[in-house]
Amino acid sequence: MSAETTPRTPIAGILVLLGLSAIILPILNAPITGLWVALSVILVALIAWLGSFFRGGVGREGFVAAFVFGFAGLITSAVVGEGKEKHTEGAKSQPVPQVAARPEPQAVQQPEVKPKKPLPLNAEAWEVFSKEGISVKLTKYRAGKINLLEFGRSQVPSKDDLLEVRLEITNSDPNKKRTYEQWPGSIFNAPKLEDDKGNRYQQVRFSFGLEVEGQTSGSEPIYSDKPLTEVLVFEKPVPGAKS
Repeated sequence: MSAETTPRTPIAGILVLLGLSAIILPILNAPITGLWVALSVILVALIAWLGSFFRGGVGREGFVAAFVFGFAGLITSAVVGEGKEKHTEGAKSQPVPQVAARPEPQAVQQPEVKPKKPLPLNAEAWEVFSKEGISVKLTKYRAGKINLLEFGRSQVPSKDDLLEVRLEITNSDPNKKRTYEQWPGSIFNAPKLEDDKGNRYQQVRFSFGLEVEGQTSGSEPIYSDKPLTEVLVFEKPVPGAKS
């Protein structure tokens, strides 16, 4: 007796695993990485599938499965990346400090010198918010073009003038290690900005492939001797806005 079995190739199994990872990576807040993995799996699977016709169909089913998983990962990455552009406010799991805009004190000027435009927002730290061993300090903010990284490499300016806010997050308990989850990408815990006139400014999210220079990605450990710096971007406040 003899039994016929479908020939399998190691490359088909590897491509299937990579296709599965391309679906999982966007769910783990890494849509860019998932996109590149998905595109690579689709390309290699397609080439290998065409090549299988010259090898008597060896591994053909595996390459088809890898192509399907890669395509599914491509769709998942695109959907998650598009979703990060939209600002959605939901229920909060814990109280979140509000970051309020505060203008820099104007320097003394000569009577004949009258600025035609409001001075650019630029201030030093003045307040610290502390809760459950975590301190959040506003160290600086400015209005203007924001430096962006295109696919993590090329530096490009933002199209519009925006408000860049820099925070210093400190773990005040030296006996406890804490983990910081990316605040800018949060949906249910999104930061808020409001001025003295009651105007609310939305957090700005950028299109797929663009990241704010200096902004954290994913989760980061916070130790008492090593504070973490975070960058938030909001719509530009109206002239004369105060905290």
